[in-house]
Amino acid sequence: MLYLSADGREFWVLAAPPSLLFGTADNGAQGIDQGTIAAPVRIIGTSSGVVTCGGIPRQDMTVRVRCTVGGEINDNSTVNPSATVLPAFEVSADDGVTWLSAQTVSDHRNRAEILVAKLGLTVRFANGSVAPSFVIGDVWQFACSASETVKALVPAVCADMDDYLNATYDLPLEAVAPNFVLKACELLRWYIIKQLGLAHDQSMAAYEPKEVTQWLANHQAGRMSRPKDLGITEKPPGTSFVYSPAPRVLRNEFPI
Repeated sequence: MLYLSADGREFWVLAAPPSLLFGTADNGAQGIDQGTIAAPVRIIGTSSGVVTCGGIPRQDMTVRVRCTVGGEINDNSTVNPSATVLPAFEVSADDGVTWLSAQTVSDHRNRAEILVAKLGLTVRFANGSVAPSFVIGDVWQFACSASETVKALVPAVCADMDDYLNATYDLPLEAVAPNFVLKACELLRWYIIKQLGLAHDQSMAAYEPKEVTQWLANHQAGRMSRPKDLGITEKPPGTSFVYSPAPRVLRNEFPI
């Protein structure tokens, strides 16, 4: 599945309007699987605070949340001793190998949060029974799984792409140009729209991938000229590219 990752993570970056296709992260999806988020578990430290997470995961990942500034979140019933410096946290999507920039929690009362839009997650925090609720260096961990609907459609999209491209290239391709990935994402978006039963909605007409299907049809018919070096690598020997010009119509142009 060269055009897309197995969990379809490229789709979210290149082609998905989540609020349109899935509703908000809090309100959930319109009948489509949102993926799963396990309960965060503290694996390092002594913080008494509670961490929860919601949203629509953009990919399969093991997430870590690490406290970079300790303290308490705002509370309706007590004066916050650290009100001028609220807790901050950084998030990792690869089990702690790399980290996104730290964010300070919101100043909401009783339950603060940080939005990790890149991952499709909202991480929420509540004070514990013993201060400090959040201690610098403490870490919580949880697993996320992307939408099963998206993951189930990825192989179908890639197979459809191959059905058309095999007239032009020796498959499977070993590397593709960025526009191949974008076109696969646009096809995936349309398949999801159809599954939601919205394909006939006038507001969805702009998402019908007419340009993509024409592009694929041109490959199938051999009407695409060989691209210059765009990073496309065929399976060896890579000699299947065929250009089939339209047949020339013979005319009696020079009558004797």
